[in-house]
Amino acid sequence: MEELHMIPTDTRIRVLFLLGEDSMDALCVREAGRVYLKDISSRGASVQIVQRQSWKQTYSDADLVVTDDPNLSGTLAGNGFFVAGYQPDEDGGFFNGASYVLQSFENVDADDLLNAYRRWRGIPVCIGKTKRLFIRESTREDYPALSRILGEVRETDAGSISLRQNIEKDQYLAYIKTAYRFWGFGLWTVAARSSGEIVGWCGLIPKTDSLSPDGRIELGYVIAEKWRGQGLGTEACQEILRYAAQKAGIEEIWALIEQRNRPSLRLAEKLGFRERMVIPASVCGIDAPYADARLSVQKVVVKADQHSRKAIQESL
Repeated sequence: MEELHMIPTDTRIRVLFLLGEDSMDALCVREAGRVYLKDISSRGASVQIVQRQSWKQTYSDADLVVTDDPNLSGTLAGNGFFVAGYQPDEDGGFFNGASYVLQSFENVDADDLLNAYRRWRGIPVCIGKTKRLFIRESTREDYPALSRILGEVRETDAGSISLRQNIEKDQYLAYIKTAYRFWGFGLWTVAARSSGEIVGWCGLIPKTDSLSPDGRIELGYVIAEKWRGQGLGTEACQEILRYAAQKAGIEEIWALIEQRNRPSLRLAEKLGFRERMVIPASVCGIDAPYADARLSVQKVVVKADQHSRKAIQESL
């Protein structure tokens, strides 16, 4: 029987700010701090603000503690708390045990802090929802289903050359442990909202090679064979492009697709990508002896409108 992977539940995160007088002023009096508090509350988290003098009576009720005291940071971390250091001064000391550091409350997305806590707890971060799909960070339990899906991939199936081959379990576990924390994005599990069954692996892939020495971000997608032909790849990738623009702040995305993969080329065109050049497969590290195994490179600029927050795809 197919193992189902339902939408993960997410409990209300209790955030405690444990700060000194100056930091309390930055958080509670200044506009940037008040906006940040409102942003955290709007994400469904509860917020408590306490001066450091009374922390012993309150910190046990928190899940996530933000403190400006480097010494207190180590104590809290040693007691099993997720600690975020607030360090507006570069010479403010080392926050021993802190898993996250804030240098300012200005122009900071509250999701960055809350998602860092979720990853620390092993809770997969929700990337987005569509009418039929749920997109989230991948977990250890996803590996059998994703490995099976990658094992179905033929040379012309995957929507990125990076997804042409299977991945060993050790590699997979190392990937999900580090990629999301370091980049804030990666390849994500795509599940059917109706059943929770995993239907694919899609997302954003950082790459650096001779093709782009300064680095690039690729769109990658693979849908399980039994779920193809239903428009799920388009639906998932549209949501991923929206996330890239509005949440990840990515302005340029590449799609490298083998020329024989007509369905993926059509999908990329539908998403707003336009072909820029054709590159021999060997340039991208593919050992292909046949002449037609060349790769089409397409680029798209994805920007978030500041007012409508909708992704605008601008063909190059």
